[in-house]
Amino acid sequence: MREDVLAGIMEAPIAPRPWLPLFQALNTLVGDTRSMIKFTRADSPAHALIRTSADEDADGIAELYRQIYQFKDPIRYAGLHQCRLYSYEDLIERPALTSSDYYRELCEPLGMTHAFFAYLGRFDGVDAWFNGARSRAFSNADWQAIGAVLPFISRAAEYYCRIERYRTQSTLFAGALGQVGIGAVILDSEGRIVRMNREAERLMAREGLRSRAPDRLNLPARASHALAAMLTALRAGKEAAPAFLRLERADAQPLFMVLRQLRSSMSHSHAVMLYLRGANFGREDLLGAIMAFHDLTASEARLALLLAAGLPLDDAATEMGLTISTARTYCKRILLKTGTKRQAELVALLANSLLLAELS
Repeated sequence: MREDVLAGIMEAPIAPRPWLPLFQALNTLVGDTRSMIKFTRADSPAHALIRTSADEDADGIAELYRQIYQFKDPIRYAGLHQCRLYSYEDLIERPALTSSDYYRELCEPLGMTHAFFAYLGRFDGVDAWFNGARSRAFSNADWQAIGAVLPFISRAAEYYCRIERYRTQSTLFAGALGQVGIGAVILDSEGRIVRMNREAERLMAREGLRSRAPDRLNLPARASHALAAMLTALRAGKEAAPAFLRLERADAQPLFMVLRQLRSSMSHSHAVMLYLRGANFGREDLLGAIMAFHDLTASEARLALLLAAGLPLDDAATEMGLTISTARTYCKRILLKTGTKRQAELVALLANSLLLAELS
């Protein structure tokens, strides 16, 4: 097997223009072919990400496919075996294909009258597909060459999904580092510690939250039960609402926690983020953070936190010394700026913004 082709395939996930080396390698292997790789969340019919060999072309075919032709594609991909090649004829009868808008408007004008399709596998809740098309038929030698490299393309797709997962986690983690006084811990679906910042290390050491196993937590019963429930939901691919916890100790100041799932642009949640805050985190720090993060005024930020703490609007207005009319005006501005529609959504949004608040 050609080493230059394999090198191009394995470089594809980390290339400056991801997947372009794969398309170039395929053309080296079997000649001029328009190629495409697609990633689809397992719970959604829409493609989360589409890369094509036409991305570098000036004709805009790739964007047209994303916007129009993927919805006219008559091929049904469900049930394909992993790393097995299929042709048009394997998946749809030729008369049905040639009479479709997809074929008449896209395939035929662009000379894509012969094609192969392959399911690369499911990685972290994401299905990956690979296909190529051209005007002339693929020979038996072409078919064998493509089939021989499919396992390597599947491995490259797995790497890519993993890279996207960690890129998403790193972005969220970087946000946590920017919040003063908040510790952040990333846990995988089994509850193992993946990464934490220095503030989390300090708080966990002070509070005795590390177990004897270096990659495990030693949480109080209430927090442990909340984490177990979230991990169960995570492994089942289900959504779990953020969990707010205030841990009281007789001989120490309280410790505040938020547990929430991490998400990526392509997949379901992959991990859990645990946020920790000691009682020394001042309200002014908190108000400043939410003002900056959501572009709120000081009064709007304070009202948002009161509402997130569960206070009815009337009580929040009284707490702030506002008339109910003014409080309603502030509330409308908060919902508009944060893109939320009701108080429950606002609570979730503030949790996702690293904002742990004790407003008693």
